[in-house]
Amino acid sequence: MLDVFTDKKFEGNQLAVFPYAEGIDGDQMQKIAKEFNYSETVFITPTGEKHSRNVRIFTPNSEVDFAGHPNIGAAMLLARIGEFSDTDQVKIIFNEKVGKVPITINFHNSEPQKAEFSTAKLPEEGNTPPLEIVAKSISLEPTDIVSTGPASFSCGLPFLFIPIISKEKLKLASINLDEWEKNISKTWAPQLYLFTNQTEFDNSDFHARMFAPGLGISEDPATGSAVAALSGYISKHLQKNDGKFSFVVEQGFEIGRPSIIEMSFSHKSQKIESVKVKGNAVISSKGKMDL
Repeated sequence: MLDVFTDKKFEGNQLAVFPYAEGIDGDQMQKIAKEFNYSETVFITPTGEKHSRNVRIFTPNSEVDFAGHPNIGAAMLLARIGEFSDTDQVKIIFNEKVGKVPITINFHNSEPQKAEFSTAKLPEEGNTPPLEIVAKSISLEPTDIVSTGPASFSCGLPFLFIPIISKEKLKLASINLDEWEKNISKTWAPQLYLFTNQTEFDNSDFHARMFAPGLGISEDPATGSAVAALSGYISKHLQKNDGKFSFVVEQGFEIGRPSIIEMSFSHKSQKIESVKVKGNAVISSKGKMDL
């Protein structure tokens, strides 16, 4: 097991990884993910190529095409157990349902430091529910949402991005399950990502929370796939100039799992050309499971 998007044990987002998952079928994988009940569990099998692996990602409720902290955590685990090693950096490929995900692992004195993945898909925008419905689903007032309003984007997993006027209002937010089930659960982006530019740390750009009842996740400590798709919101509403832009997102503070996620994207002619997400991960425990 690992703690991801942190360099400290017992912080960040928990992740279970099976680095040698040959012989485990999909039904077993789903049962194992539900048994761990982490936001995601990862199963890795070989491809026959040294610097690539097949990767499947499961939430407690279902398999997903793509997720952020499983990519960072799985790459860092493989590096920490000696599957990948170098004095500088290693480039690998994870084959996932979303497609091929390129990952770079950075080393210092032969020790892995951080991993960075490039998204297999660039942000695409989907339909967004009305402001009043969104506000009710998170137990806030429409005036608690920034005037640019909510918007839905995906880099493989869709999120409804909701900009909140202050950190105080963000802390007060909570899922209204009845409203979410009635008006949000069947929409293009039922996962809710709330963020504000008021932060805990001076070097952070956004403070965020993520709720995904449909995936069996009451609140996620760190959501790399959402931070990747957040580039779409930033491009549309906050940063329309050409160039390369970097952001630091803090998440998980409200549930005692502080996490730091780094994201960057390249912009040209008002279009995103690439999105990358970077973070650290530490091993918290090791063990075996009898199947």
